[in-house]
Amino acid sequence: MDTLNGTFITPAGDTTVTANFGMEYLVTTSVSPLNGGAVTGGGWYPVGWVTTLKATANTGFSFSAFSVGSQTSSSNPLTLTVNGPVTEVANFKALVPSLTAQVIARKDGSATNQRVWTVKVTNTGQGAATGVQITAATIKATTGTASVGVVSTMPVTVGDIAADPPGTATPPSATADITVSFPATPVTLASLTLTLSANGGAYTTTVTLSNQVR
Repeated sequence: MDTLNGTFITPAGDTTVTANFGMEYLVTTSVSPLNGGAVTGGGWYPVGWVTTLKATANTGFSFSAFSVGSQTSSSNPLTLTVNGPVTEVANFKALVPSLTAQVIARKDGSATNQRVWTVKVTNTGQGAATGVQITAATIKATTGTASVGVVSTMPVTVGDIAADPPGTATPPSATADITVSFPATPVTLASLTLTLSANGGAYTTTVTLSNQVR
């Protein structure tokens, strides 16, 4: 048989044919978590063969490392010399948001002593924040004797905030209003504590905004 084109050749006479065999090993690949991405380069290879494994992250994930047993490598692509059967796992990590908040505007509310504060929520993380809400809010007077409190019913919807790409000068943000009870006199400073939630509750954080004026 002609191994170059797969055709049979009829010998002209008695001929000795030698069959040569070589050892091959299986390179098995998998990903973790299963929805984190994909990896190519697995399969059967001759002993000593050099293959390249390439991991590609899905949206919302980034590549972390290849691992085999207790050994890890952050190289991607990964060059592998096949000297035996091996299972390589491509590990990915979810990109998470990082939310902060600040009060950027204040105005009178519809009732006496009420103030409407506009809260700006900013995402400086590499993961998107979907369905952002202010799920809890408390306010406490830090100077003065005025009685303060939160009027708004929780949760307060902020909305979706995109991920912050590396090198962005102005991170993505969204705003929402909350109403507080804050008398005009005596002069008082207050501390506002907000609990922020995103991605169906998978991400939560608490932000305290000190030295807030009426």
